[in-house]
Amino acid sequence: MSTPDEYVGLVSAFLQTGVTYVLSTLWQVESFVTSLFMVQFYETLQQGKPPILALYETQQWLKTATPPTLSHCLDTSLNTLTTPSLRKRLENRRNKLATLEPTTPPYANPYYWAAFIIAGYEYPHHPQSPG
Repeated sequence: MSTPDEYVGLVSAFLQTGVTYVLSTLWQVESFVTSLFMVQFYETLQQGKPPILALYETQQWLKTATPPTLSHCLDTSLNTLTTPSLRKRLENRRNKLATLEPTTPPYANPYYWAAFIIAGYEYPHHPQSPG
């Protein structure tokens, strides 16, 4: 497979350098939601699932996660954080989650979870050298 000499975007630039896949977003998602998503995504990958399945399962998780579930995730993170400013931000988020209706997933709207996509190859890709 030949590759073009120009990059169409950051994702294709990474793919042309030989990475197997790139997880990116189609639009900007709130950084707090993105951090929740990424932690869950990598935990799912560590279970040995392929990236596309990890993406799907993480999207399903985010759109169904209730405030108590999300608070539990924050508690886990708070136990490992030592930076006071980050701890304060997470504690504020946890307190905000505690004010929400406990059975309604706050990130069920596709705006929060549908932005995440994977582009890449099923198997490792080795770019051809120019020339």
